[in-house]
Amino acid sequence: MSNLVIYNPKTQELSEVSFVRDTLNQTLISEVKDSVRIINEISRWIGETALMMKVNGAVPQHHKIDIKEMVLMRFKNFSFNELYYAFKMERFGILGEKTTHYQSFDAEYVGKVLDKYLEWKREVKVRENINSNSKPMETSKEERAEIRLKFLRNVYNEIKTNGHSEDAWLLFDELEKSGKLLIGNSRKKEIYQEQKVQYLNQLKLKVLDRDIKTKIKRIISSEEQGQTNSEIKRRSKSYSVSDHLSDYMDSFESFRDYVETKPGQ
Repeated sequence: MSNLVIYNPKTQELSEVSFVRDTLNQTLISEVKDSVRIINEISRWIGETALMMKVNGAVPQHHKIDIKEMVLMRFKNFSFNELYYAFKMERFGILGEKTTHYQSFDAEYVGKVLDKYLEWKREVKVRENINSNSKPMETSKEERAEIRLKFLRNVYNEIKTNGHSEDAWLLFDELEKSGKLLIGNSRKKEIYQEQKVQYLNQLKLKVLDRDIKTKIKRIISSEEQGQTNSEIKRRSKSYSVSDHLSDYMDSFESFRDYVETKPGQ
């Protein structure tokens, strides 16, 4: 059981229909017999998801306990992949009108989002005739184009509204490779240091959380050994891309055309 894969980050890259099909083959929480792994994975999911949903401060311990009990009682037939994917869909606005968390990542808020995801999943299964006899399918060209469009629209809307998109880092390599984003190594190092300070300050607001304490120690330790932190690198890329693309926000169409235009076109 220790070798059982209970969460695969790659599933988060699947299109909506492909993901729902893939859930037929995913390990359900109820199928995981290692209670320690379950609790640890739920704790990790709570911490990462609260951060992505822009909830300030640490999630209180009593809220964590409440969420864990609710998940194991009401959503044990979900996979851990689905817990992450549900909040990705919520963040992208796919589940309908967004649920307001009022800066409280608690069981009530989490339950509302997961209920919306469950209803959405049922609708997709009925519409696409997905059942236990369905065969896994490769993501089609049309599905990939749809994913790309929704991703770009989400990045555009976040930059337009907040001046920054958490997911903008996914565009960094292609913009740099195409010559649209030109940042020297010295500036990259400056941005990394700026983002490190901001990130550590954010984490210190949640310093009462044991997992956050461990994360802070790990970052400081790796920095002392001359190693860069992957989360800070991602944040640095998001900052760089968001700052660059802020000049192309007249309309989504012009934004998309700029991003998608290949060199020489």
